[in-house]
Amino acid sequence: ILEIGTGYYGILPIYLKKKFDINIDATDLDPKAIDSTKLNLKLNMIDIKVFESDLFQNIKFKEYDLIFWNLPYYRKTEDYMTVLIDQSDKYLKKNGKLILGYNSTPLDPKEVSNIVKKNQNLIYEKSIRYSWNKHIISVILKK
Repeated sequence: ILEIGTGYYGILPIYLKKKFDINIDATDLDPKAIDSTKLNLKLNMIDIKVFESDLFQNIKFKEYDLIFWNLPYYRKTEDYMTVLIDQSDKYLKKNGKLILGYNSTPLDPKEVSNIVKKNQNLIYEKSIRYSWNKHIISVILKK
C-alpha cells in the first residue's frame, strides 16, 4: 500500500500495519510531517517506509495493490489531480486500486471521473457517499 499525504503522525498507516501487518509506504511533501510520522512510528515500534515526495516524484517505479490519498480540500485540482491520475497507473499493479477521499463541496466526483477518463489504463469504478457529511470516496481501478 502507498499512502500519499500521510500528514502529521501517520495515524492511518500505523493503524493498518498494526491491524493487518501489511507493507506500507507513506509519503508527504512536508518535511515536518515526515519527521512527526517517523517519531510516531518509533514510539509505536512500527516499521513503515516514510519519505518526502510530491506525489510520485521520489517514488521508484514500484507497483502497489492500493494507493490512497485524502485529498487537500481547497487547492486547485490542476495542481495535483491531473498529475496524480496521469501517473498513478504506472504505480499500480493490474487490478490495483486508487482510493481518493475528499470533500465534495469544492470537488465534485464528476470532475474526478472526467479526469480519470483521460487515462486509458484506469476506470472510475464507483463513488461512496456518506449521509452524515460531504465526504466522498472515489474508487479507481487499473485495467
